[in-house]
Amino acid sequence: MDGRSARRSNRTLQFATRVSPEFDERIRAIAARDGLMLVEVLEKALDANKLENLVLIQKIENNKKSQDSVKLAGEQIKRIMELHKERQRKVN
Repeated sequence: MDGRSARRSNRTLQFATRVSPEFDERIRAIAARDGLMLVEVLEKALDANKLENLVLIQKIENNKKSQDSVKLAGEQIKRIMELHKERQRKVN
């Protein structure tokens, strides 16, 4: 890719890192399979990671709400049992 196409794609920052030969092989195989540049594979992976993280955060929130509901139900059951015991004492 020459400088003009890099500027058109808004990819002007150099990004270099060391990876294992296995990683290099895997990412290049994905890029070749999908007809993408290496940077596009990385961008897609980053987007997928962000989406997965959002899904996990939502699941955690839903789990917290469920736990709160169970706790509330337990407290209500405890109150009803105490009222029932109080009524039994009044009858006896």
